[in-house]
Formats: sequence, C-alpha cells, structure tokens
Amino acid sequence: VLGECSAASDALAEWIDKYIFGSALRGREYSLGEGGWWDVEATAKEPATALVHALRSLAPLQNGDLLVCAHPTSLCLMSFWAMWRFADGAMRRLPMLLHISSTLLYGAPGGTAQKDFLHLARDLLTGPLPLMALAEGAFLSAQLFDQLGVRVPSGPALALYLGDTGYLQQKAAEKLPTILVTRARLFNQPTGLFFRCLLMEFAIINQPLADSERGHFWFSEVPSLDEKADEIREIGSAGGSDSWKSWEEMARCAAAFFIPSDIHQRTFIELYRMNVPTFMPAVEWLIRLPLAAPFGSFSYTGALPEVPASIHPTSFSPELASPRALHHWYFFSDYAHFPYIGRCESIPDMLYQTSVADLDNVAVQMRHHYELLARGVTAAIARSTAVLLSTS
Repeated sequence: VLGECSAASDALAEWIDKYIFGSALRGREYSLGEGGWWDVEATAKEPATALVHALRSLAPLQNGDLLVCAHPTSLCLMSFWAMWRFADGAMRRLPMLLHISSTLLYGAPGGTAQKDFLHLARDLLTGPLPLMALAEGAFLSAQLFDQLGVRVPSGPALALYLGDTGYLQQKAAEKLPTILVTRARLFNQPTGLFFRCLLMEFAIINQPLADSERGHFWFSEVPSLDEKADEIREIGSAGGSDSWKSWEEMARCAAAFFIPSDIHQRTFIELYRMNVPTFMPAVEWLIRLPLAAPFGSFSYTGALPEVPASIHPTSFSPELASPRALHHWYFFSDYAHFPYIGRCESIPDMLYQTSVADLDNVAVQMRHHYELLARGVTAAIARSTAVLLSTS
C-alpha cells in the first residue's frame, strides 16, 4: 500500500501536502494546477522529480510484489506512471490494483495540464501495463466513463476495517433508544439550522422512538453518549471535547438518520456494514440538499474533448443545474440500490417510519445483504489480484 502510516516521516504525504494541497496553504505557489508540468518534459519539472524521489523512499516499492492504491485516484495514477517511467534499483516496476474511491479530478493537475492528465489516465486504464481498476460504486464508474470514455467495473465499499463492530452484537441492555443523526455539511448552513430546529420540534410533539433525556436525537457533533468516554477525551485533549464518535457508540443507537453530504459517501457504507437501521431522505427530498450544501463530487470540471458530452453533466453548480441532473446521478449512487433503507419523504414520514419499523429485523436483513455484497466484491478483487500477480 502506498504510503507508510507508521513512519515518522512519510515522503509521499509530504509531497501531497506541498503539491496537491499546497494551493490552500501557500497561495498556490507549488500547486499542480498552476503549471503545465504534466508533459513529455516532466523530468525537468519540480513536481514530477519530487514525486519520483518520494516513491523511491518507500520500502514497498523495493521489495513488494503488488501495489494496492485507493485514494486519491489521481495520485494513484500519477504514482503508477512515475514508477514505470523512472524505475531503477530503488523503485521497481510493480503491478497495481487500483480501487477508485474518489472522483478522478480530485487532487489532479489542473489548468493547461489537465488535458494531458486525462489522456494519461485513459491510456493507463486501457493500455498494456499491469494496472487493474475497480470503482467504488456505480456512480464513480459512470462519472469516469463520461470523463474518459472508459468503462471500469464497480463494486461497493465494504468497510472491512470495522471488524466485528455491529448493531446485532450489542446486548439489549447496552442499546440506547436514541436515533443518531449523522454529521452533514447541511447543518453548517442556515437551512440546516432551521432543519435541525424543525426536526427537534416535530420529535417533541410526536414522541418518536428516541431518548427524550437527550433531546430525542443524538447529533454527531454533540458530546458523547458515554460520559466516561467524554472524561477520558477531555483529559487527553487538554480540556477539548472530541465530537468524533466511536463505531461502538454508533452501533448502540436504535437507528440512524443519514443526511448525505455528497452523492458518494463512506458514512453510508459504514452504517450499513454495522447493520444500523438507517433512514434517509428519499430522492425527491435528497435532490434539494445540494442547493444548501453543494456536493463535492460534482465540483470538479473536466473531460476529454473527444468524449461525447453526456445529456447529464458530470460537474455542475446545483443552483444552475436542472433537477433532472441530480435525479439522474442519484440512481447511480448506493443510496438508491441498497435495500432495507428507510427512504423518507419528509420529517413526519421519517418520524413515523422510525416508530413502526421492526429495527432488529431490518438489521438482520442488512447483514444478509452485506454478506452477499462482500462475497461478490472479494471474489472480484481476488480474480484481479491473481491476474496481476501472474503477469509480474
């Protein structure tokens, strides 16, 4: 895996900080988007030489058999290109399994260099080099096709890092009647503040399945449900409160109300992986959310000029886009296809569904479907890995 999380100094992370996120930190002095460095003279360009230097310092490139890379997609492709072009004793040419988990243009070269990068991405994904890609969900695969004209197979994320943490593993005595409301950019906007107040008022009036002592709903940014955990966090952070909750705390909640901040979001997969009964806005409600808090996946503009333009654009401003565009892309998202999700048309509908649902049965059905997905995705990854290793 590219990068060494346990290392005291990670050269690749430093490269990302300087050349990809440098635009936010240093007035775009070294940003990839400022210069046409992605060309045949790349060896003379500082970003390219710095990337090669960073890759040469990574132990996996010296003794590994296969590279697995996931995020950002642009960095994975740039690293694979650099590895095969500038291979030497300190950096071997290795096959790569690319798990596309972010939109292609996130962190990619911009300006005059973007077209060259898009051509390179297409050539790597369709060329003879040992690179196999699997998109994380149908949306990213469809967006990639509209940008490059390349079809990449897709499979949902699995969130295997959660281990055995799950809703069904919680003892009845440890479960909480509280409904978790996931964090969302919407709540940072005036519309979201009104929405939150309205949600609380409806809850008080209708008395849904919730914990009245905690205001009926547990919003992710408020202090932990576990007072002991809060004390530990407060001591460890010199008096500050950590609003990020543990997976165990989330799995103890009776259900979750998930409000998307993007068309593709890992939080949704994590809730499904833990079998937490999840309710969320239905499509008619959901397509209005980007008007208040735009979805980042649609903010990266760029496609190869020779690729026929799609009827529904892959990048747009929600304020100017037709509702048809958002409606179109919704049906490529996991939100539309995962079963046993409570899709609500309004706040009253959400309160009603949470109060009448057989939550334990929903959790069991979610677990069965997840196990089916896991078998399919792991089989696809195993086949790709076997092919790549046979060519190395």
